[in-house]
Amino acid sequence: MLHEAFQQNGHRQHSTERQPQTVAVATESEIVRLGLFSMLDLASDFQPLRHRVTPGTAVSGEYPVDFVIAEFDGHFVDDLKELTEKCRNDSISVLLLVSSTDREELDLAIQVPAQGFLLLAELTPDELNTALSKVAAGSVHLPPVFANRLLTRARREESSALSPQGRTTLTPRELQTLELLVEGLSNKQIARRLAISQHGAKRLVANVLSKLNCHNRTMAAAVALREHLVSRPGSRARETR
Repeated sequence: MLHEAFQQNGHRQHSTERQPQTVAVATESEIVRLGLFSMLDLASDFQPLRHRVTPGTAVSGEYPVDFVIAEFDGHFVDDLKELTEKCRNDSISVLLLVSSTDREELDLAIQVPAQGFLLLAELTPDELNTALSKVAAGSVHLPPVFANRLLTRARREESSALSPQGRTTLTPRELQTLELLVEGLSNKQIARRLAISQHGAKRLVANVLSKLNCHNRTMAAAVALREHLVSRPGSRARETR
């Protein structure tokens, strides 16, 4: 009986161990895919989905995933935006892998409301693990070159985004919405958190982007954190599926 109890207790302990989160790599490049697989093999909290997927098939439902790393292509910005929105609705985080630091390329990339950005030339196993861990904790991962570009654009537009007193004029409800945007929630998740309709959440998000004079959620998050409109993400538990 003691042996059975020991076995049962051991089984309970094993079953409560945290399983690695699965990362799909959506790229047409076999070299990039295998390189990311090798890096993910070194991470204890993450594992690669060892199937060839593209941005169009990454969230088909055939394979359960927690993250999608999608290689950026400036010719398919709208497709990547659609992928990101689909992933948000399924509580899947998207990290965009960008190969160029050209200003035009960066400006196109930050139009995609991803939860994180990766720079191919600077990517290491430690950097990848840090990025995934930050996003898993509800934060947005931005390499310095992306953060600098976002803040440069935000500074250019801040005159119309701020009131004469120097603060953005958002209603309490809009501030709540902004906090959830910084957490990386989709319109559907925002609606659930605020106990309103998806249409109402969409309208609130549009109001926030308009008042901050931001073209997308990523830029709005950068402005919110820079202006201290909300606290930094990660203090709340990320919404689970």
